[in-house]
Amino acid sequence: MQSNTVQAIALSSLLTLCGVSYAAVVIPIEAPAKDSSASKDPTLTMLYEAEKPATATIVYLGGGNGQQGIKEGMTEAKGTFGANVMAPLAKATFNVVIVDTPYPLLGNNMWISSRSENDHLDRIESVVKFYAARLKAPIWLFGQSNGSATVAAFINRAGENRQLLSGALLSSSRNEVKLDTDVAFPIVFLHHKSDGCKITTYDSAMANYEKFKKMNKAETKFVTIQGGSEKGGPCTAEGHHMYVDAHQEATAAIEKSLTKN
Repeated sequence: MQSNTVQAIALSSLLTLCGVSYAAVVIPIEAPAKDSSASKDPTLTMLYEAEKPATATIVYLGGGNGQQGIKEGMTEAKGTFGANVMAPLAKATFNVVIVDTPYPLLGNNMWISSRSENDHLDRIESVVKFYAARLKAPIWLFGQSNGSATVAAFINRAGENRQLLSGALLSSSRNEVKLDTDVAFPIVFLHHKSDGCKITTYDSAMANYEKFKKMNKAETKFVTIQGGSEKGGPCTAEGHHMYVDAHQEATAAIEKSLTKN
């Protein structure tokens, strides 16, 4: 496993030295050893390293069942959101880490229950610690749609998780997200005004924002996206829920929110 990590880092350096167009590298993170019943497969991550000195590292957790289709040797994100919203952030001053899961995050209530299981959260903890040590930049945990449930569960879990983060972003967040404890780092809600998905409504996001703000000793912000179009179902990757035709607006909003912090 260590050799794979070294090879990925070497490839990143080689691409830079050869002047090859900007690309990502896949870095596997060893599976947690805490739960012997869980998958032993590594957590595959895709790193877009900032083209300028990084002010933060954004660790991105996708929606749906959490799987991003990352395979060793890939040099660009496969998912629409990762490629069009997250990757461009690395051209600003952010490292971007896209996190895959070796197994689908299934469970009751549209994949929510598995987002709080220990193996999943242990994997996120391993990823956060790895990149905090490797990249030496503040970590922001970013959850899109169902991924927002992972972010909330990670923050709420007892232990050092809250100390590992410098901020959190909840995008197209699930109606159920909540804080069980006070926090003291910036939190940003990003939501499309016309998100028509019943499980990620704009009104629920605004209500949760108000609740988070009361429990956060640092700043909590709400950013509204208004552009784009609705080409498919309201909860799919082809509509306002995923900022279709408003990817640049979403990227710019994220960049502005983090830069001001």
